[in-house]
Amino acid sequence: MRKKNTVPLDEELEEMLAYAMRYCLSRASYAPASFIWYMTPMLPLMSEGWLRLCLRDLGEALRPLNEPAGPFGSPPDMDLFQRWSRFRRDVENELERREHHE
Repeated sequence: MRKKNTVPLDEELEEMLAYAMRYCLSRASYAPASFIWYMTPMLPLMSEGWLRLCLRDLGEALRPLNEPAGPFGSPPDMDLFQRWSRFRRDVENELERREHHE
């Protein structure tokens, strides 16, 4: 069996993943779906600080639909909005899970 190469999940990688999320928040392409698909199962591995950063950035990006100038343009891309909203709920659920298990 072939050994898989791995990358350590450290502060520098978490920082790069935060940059990737911020990049994806302003895109209407495959990048957001790929980011969400990759990161959702990794949420239990991420630091609390990274999760809270996500919540802050997602909160700023996912403004109420009646506010202009969000990253989803006008009219908003509802599919992307819903994907990011689900990801935000997943982040919130992970933080809540940690609070109940610590």
